[in-house]
Amino acid sequence: MREYITPNWHAVLIHAPLGLLSVGVIMEFFGFLWRRSTARVAARWMILVGAVLLVPAATSGIYAYFDAIKVVTSSKHGENTDFGTKWQSLVKESDTAPRIYEGDPKLKTQEETAGEMLKHHMWMNSFATGIIFLIVVVWIASSDRWRRRLYLPALLILLASKGLLIAGTHHGGQAVYRWGVGLEPPDPVTAASAAEPRREEVLAAYIPPGQLHVTMAGFTLSLALVALALSIHAMWQSESPGDEQWYRDHDTSAIGDETTDAVGLNPDVPATAPGARAPYFDAQRDAYAVATNAEGATVAPTIATVATTRAGAGAPGTITVTVPSGSHMVKVPSSRFWLLSFLCALVAFASGLWIVGFFSSADKVGSLKRLFTSDYLRHEAHAYVGSAILLLSLLLAIVTLAARRARIVISVLAVLLLASIGAEIWLGILMMFDGPKGAWNRFNPPSKKKDETRLIVP
Repeated sequence: MREYITPNWHAVLIHAPLGLLSVGVIMEFFGFLWRRSTARVAARWMILVGAVLLVPAATSGIYAYFDAIKVVTSSKHGENTDFGTKWQSLVKESDTAPRIYEGDPKLKTQEETAGEMLKHHMWMNSFATGIIFLIVVVWIASSDRWRRRLYLPALLILLASKGLLIAGTHHGGQAVYRWGVGLEPPDPVTAASAAEPRREEVLAAYIPPGQLHVTMAGFTLSLALVALALSIHAMWQSESPGDEQWYRDHDTSAIGDETTDAVGLNPDVPATAPGARAPYFDAQRDAYAVATNAEGATVAPTIATVATTRAGAGAPGTITVTVPSGSHMVKVPSSRFWLLSFLCALVAFASGLWIVGFFSSADKVGSLKRLFTSDYLRHEAHAYVGSAILLLSLLLAIVTLAARRARIVISVLAVLLLASIGAEIWLGILMMFDGPKGAWNRFNPPSKKKDETRLIVP
């Protein structure tokens, strides 16, 4: 059965981050025109959402490059999950490889080939994606003081990275519209097959498992980085009574204090001054707790004092904990982002099982056993690292929810998770473009006979 979206999801996913980042960066750059406007809040949200969507757009490009060499148009007989061909054989046997890497022999100019344009496209956009996401992560992780210091250089780097992203996108567009990369060649008209497609083929035509796998891997990475930034921000702020300002109160007039924005998306919320009174967030009441003394003056409660008063054991006339009326909180804890990362990893893991035929296998226990005890080093390593990603993201969601100040535990788990995701993406590239056989750290070498294959490295 033909795939519903052709040529691939990359062509769909790239537009949202490009549009969001372009508008968001421009609005933030001209933010001096509307310093106190909600337009700047919208601009920063667009930058954050655009950066999050940029990573899965990049990982979907891995499949798009594969699809450009080995054109995939159907889910019939598992065509869109056939990744077992070595890179050298893949390029040698591909009908589109000469057009991509050799160009048009009729042209007498030294125009770049489609392969060269794709190379520029991948390097430029990968580098721009990394820089943009680094700026977003550093911004979220920084304290209010460092956000003020880094604002101008961060904005300038963001602008330069967006320009590089546009330049890389231009090369990708040239490869598609100038050389026809990714465009399906016209097929001769053939009689329709009388055989009805299987249910799994129909589902794979609408949701190709290979594309789903690489796309969800990108979402897992982007959400994990945002969650890590939020965790770092919380750990840096944990030394002050205002640590619980993971939350923002929009009605600050009811409290008389300024609150800080944990994500850094609201420029209207000024930084909390050192030593300023900060409302304490009462997790049991899911609201801010404001402490007042016997004279009615607002005081800065400590965690111990609030806990004692809430339990009814406080000394009479000391403080009273109340919840200000008209307050509306926006809750942005890192645990929720770790949980989202875990859910994306779970979908990626399930789609990986789909690719290897787990769900259609009659012996599912045996299928899992073969997956983790494969004779192919890449295949086995990919399965174990994927399981580690699933476990680590779940542990981080639990730890940050129960003890968000556990610096050492969160740091170790986060580093292991990010390293695992990076290793998993690399192993996935090897398996997609070079098959499950071979070393884990490099592509299989070409044949010794030079006339048997092209000496091309992706």
